Amino acid sequence: MAAFSRNGSVGMGSPPVRWSLSGRRPDGARSPAALGADPAFPGSTYTTLASARGVAVHEVTCHWEAGARMKERFSQFGLSLVRRGMFVRTTPRAELLIDPTTAYFEQPGFEQQISHPRAAAGVTTVVLLSDNAMVRYAGDVTLPDVLIPIGPDVQLLHADLVADLRAGIDRPELDARLTDLIGLLVERAAPGRLTARRPGTRAAHGQLVDLAREAIAADPASFDLGALAADLGCTPFHLSRVFHRMTGTTLTRHRNQVRATAVIDRVAAGDEKIADLAAELGFADHSHLVRVLRRAIGQPPSELRRRFRGAVVDGKRTSRSKPYGNALP
Repeated sequence: MAAFSRNGSVGMGSPPVRWSLSGRRPDGARSPAALGADPAFPGSTYTTLASARGVAVHEVTCHWEAGARMKERFSQFGLSLVRRGMFVRTTPRAELLIDPTTAYFEQPGFEQQISHPRAAAGVTTVVLLSDNAMVRYAGDVTLPDVLIPIGPDVQLLHADLVADLRAGIDRPELDARLTDLIGLLVERAAPGRLTARRPGTRAAHGQLVDLAREAIAADPASFDLGALAADLGCTPFHLSRVFHRMTGTTLTRHRNQVRATAVIDRVAAGDEKIADLAAELGFADHSHLVRVLRRAIGQPPSELRRRFRGAVVDGKRTSRSKPYGNALP
């Protein structure tokens, strides 16, 4: 299983293993008939993309033939987001078609039947949440069991998260990204859950933004969105949404801009140990630092080193191989 390393990175873990929630054998399934099915893993398999602080993000791949059905019972909360394919979710209250335009939250101890009317292969992201994580991201441990309509905007957040988890992100970034994604879906399922009774004045919102910027500037490596929101008396989703509305950027992007600026400053001062710098600034690894820097300035650390290369004596650079900007007259 994937886990966070000592410096807080997220990595891919073991090969796919069988996806099983209730231990019950499926009915109506004899062999995987979908095109491209892996005969070594018939049925449903999963790979763990991330696991930390009561949260596990799994990629579940299904290869059932038409007519397969099985019973499932979650032991904890979950969020299901279909990326490809479809299935039917049957509960005592309703029979619901689940596809990439819908999402829903799983409830612990709630039994349901999942059926596959077609043999098309499917891929679903399932985020499993402990009780504490559910409160952190959803504001409570109760949510209406409803089908949540989603569009390309949510799927883009979803796809970005999966891609970055594969590449590697740090713990605070995972927390912020899940806050945005889960919070958006919670507000659609239960409007006002995370935003009602919050200070609505521009001055109050500006103060929230300034306090968030202050916390990030003080310690960009270990910024804790949940702890800061709790100190400010609001939900992480509300803080994240206000920050985006007031600044035009997300907390994650702002934090990465601060860290990219720190990298530039340190490299300009002669610090060339990029791996150590990545760990000090809370990046998942060297590659994560390089990606963030490229997004910020279009250059990797190697280009910065060439730009600022020269001797540093008593904290002052005495020569450079390349001028910076235009010379003043």
